[in-house]
Amino acid sequence: MARVLTHGETMLRVSPQDAGRRLADAGIFRVEPGGSESNVAIALAALGHSCRHMTRVPSNPLGDLVVGELARCGLDSSLVARGGERLGCYWTELGGGPRPSRVVYDRADSSLALWEPSPEEWRSALAGVEWLHVSGITPALSPQAARALQAGLAAAAESGVPVSLDLNFRSQLWRYMEESERAERVAAVMGELCRRCHLIMGNETDWRDVFGLAPGPETDPAAAYAAVAREAMARFPRLQTLAISLRRSISASENGFGGLLFQRSPEGFEVWPGEEILIRPVVDRVGAGDAFAAGVVHGVLSGWEGGRTVNFAVALGALKHTLRGDPCRFSEAEVLQVMASGLSGRILR
Repeated sequence: MARVLTHGETMLRVSPQDAGRRLADAGIFRVEPGGSESNVAIALAALGHSCRHMTRVPSNPLGDLVVGELARCGLDSSLVARGGERLGCYWTELGGGPRPSRVVYDRADSSLALWEPSPEEWRSALAGVEWLHVSGITPALSPQAARALQAGLAAAAESGVPVSLDLNFRSQLWRYMEESERAERVAAVMGELCRRCHLIMGNETDWRDVFGLAPGPETDPAAAYAAVAREAMARFPRLQTLAISLRRSISASENGFGGLLFQRSPEGFEVWPGEEILIRPVVDRVGAGDAFAAGVVHGVLSGWEGGRTVNFAVALGALKHTLRGDPCRFSEAEVLQVMASGLSGRILR
């Protein structure tokens, strides 16, 4: 299995203890670490990879909580820097039926947002690494975080380390940019990052929100997103694989989850549609995109063909809907079982 480095903010996730409570009405809360990039690392570690997570947390008991949880989930936490004044957090309200889930961020001036690792720190972190995974959430936090990520991807390019990036557009972030120029500047920052990436992932709206690339009018998703894949591969010559998670939201409690994988070929690209899995009831959809991303990275690192990779990613993402909290920890055998039988819910004896 591969040696993987992830970089990004691991925060505290705060949510009502009772999943049916709204944030404004709750009196008892669950507090647990979470974050997109560490979610991917935790999922990959459960799949057998050796994963190191690079982040920064304050030198206080909350920072200790994050470090301890990362270690408990099988990650090498030796690259967790200590410093800054506060740990970022986000508040989640789980939806149900017609009521959607809701997220409220509290990440301004967090330890990670104000951190700029030196080039030497990046080179040291990348030593012996076979893959780097990052996301578009980090550059949305602050100018410092954006510069830090640019430096990291430049160091990865110098070291010959392949990079995957999840676009992960968050409309509530990117607030350090003036609203009148935000769309243009977000596209510029993300374009600079994407040009160094070998694998880019996102959901059905990320490409539109970040780069203005919308799917075509075709009803078949593979045909509809072909123009997006074609334009992305033209813009980013290093890009070899593009993955899109697809969600059919019947209600907050019932979702269909699928995906697409496009791989560059001499003729342009090949497309691999994933088989949709129906999840009912949805326990918690937060983190499903991270699980999908981890499944795609795992398939690429394992040398699988595109069809197996995208169906594995869809199955892992579907499984995440059945767990409360951010992390998703399933073995390869468990995911392959779902690929074979779907979310049947049968007891395994």
